[in-house]
Amino acid sequence: MKKILITITGILLSGFILASTIPNAPSMISSNPVISLNASNLILYSGSTYTLKANATTNTSGLIWNSSNPAAVTVDSNGNLTPIGPGSATITATLPNNENISGSCVVTVPTVGVWLTVSASQVLNSEANIEQAVQICKATHINTICVAVWDQSMTNYPSQIMQNTTGVPINPQFSGTDPLKEVVAAAHAQGIKVIAWFEYGFATSYNDPTGGPILQKNPSWKAIDNNGQIVTSNNFQWMNGFSPDVQNFMESLMKEVVDNYDVDGVQCDDRMPAMPENSGYDPYTIKLYEDSHNGQHPPTDYTNSDWVNWRANLLNQYLQRLYADIKTDPNRINKNLTVTMAPSVYPWSLQNYLQDWPAWVSGNYVDGIIPQVYRYDLPSYESTLQPIVQSQIPQSFMNNFAPGMVIQVGTTPKNLSTLQSMIDYNKSLGIYGAMFFFYEGLTNSTLQSTIANAYSGSAVISTSGSAQ
Repeated sequence: MKKILITITGILLSGFILASTIPNAPSMISSNPVISLNASNLILYSGSTYTLKANATTNTSGLIWNSSNPAAVTVDSNGNLTPIGPGSATITATLPNNENISGSCVVTVPTVGVWLTVSASQVLNSEANIEQAVQICKATHINTICVAVWDQSMTNYPSQIMQNTTGVPINPQFSGTDPLKEVVAAAHAQGIKVIAWFEYGFATSYNDPTGGPILQKNPSWKAIDNNGQIVTSNNFQWMNGFSPDVQNFMESLMKEVVDNYDVDGVQCDDRMPAMPENSGYDPYTIKLYEDSHNGQHPPTDYTNSDWVNWRANLLNQYLQRLYADIKTDPNRINKNLTVTMAPSVYPWSLQNYLQDWPAWVSGNYVDGIIPQVYRYDLPSYESTLQPIVQSQIPQSFMNNFAPGMVIQVGTTPKNLSTLQSMIDYNKSLGIYGAMFFFYEGLTNSTLQSTIANAYSGSAVISTSGSAQ
């Protein structure tokens, strides 16, 4: 006798769903009501809206809607979603008389951000300029501004620590003002996050052989290269980032910011935690190495892999401590602030600046990673981004990753068709956000329009509604 298999799909009978496969099914009918939503995985950009709709096998009037993370996405009683800031939330629709029966959708608001610099920019020079810049960011669907607060041995906010260290409490061009306070106020009024960006990191000066006022006041803080000279890389002079005194100094600046300003996070880049490849030949680091290597002197070849990895691990340990200290600082104003990093691309970052950032991600001592994928043609961009996605960023961390993309060099904006192709390539890899260097590129109306259009609306990633 032949066995006949009958499959019935989409038949609804008196509020019950027939089993999809008849043979071997102990019961042909499920008596449990089911809720599914019109999306189960959704990308929603800032400035956009989306309405979740429930398909159910029972009466859905009075559904209770809830967001697991209202700081990212809110939902009203009709399933209307509003993005608030970067992050993810699970939106749940539940029967009012049975909390065990619900449908859900994971909604992600990608980080779309921009770096706001002091060099090559006049934005921080006045409150009016700041307001105008924030309005441009809002119109471009930017939801995160990384504002430079530390460069060339100076802060861009009034700092008691710098007053005590160098006698100069703020960059003199901002004397009598507080650009950081003004940026936070203007951006938050428009629902835009503000990240305090410590742009110079362990670097102290540019094209200044003395290393600037900090190293003039604290000569023992100098980073020393293999020739016994102050470490200079790409014309930047460096403090010794392996020194506890230097590390504590930078942490004190960060705490000063998070304790006095309602910033949404802090960020460092390819200059912290980082040190040029030829660094580490100062007395402190040499002794530290000798103590852990039975008196053996560090290799004179600064590219020696063991020497590279040993120094990189010192920086890893520092970031791990820094992350914990900032996140648990009892005096921080924003209890939900993030610690993000924007390093160079790996492994170049390790070989040249001792930045082993995949270890930061796997060690869970960074909330977000933004590798500087600064490339000027599509093939180079694709070949640089591919290994990051394929082997350096775990799938579970993808929502905390955004590529750093250059949109202007000096006064020259990027080729628009190239930028659009790069954004399209990002999305083909499931990368829906980006961080743009730097803000001045947005003052080009065509470039602004390209970015605004690319990061607007919503994208349904999956429609297989979650139900129980």
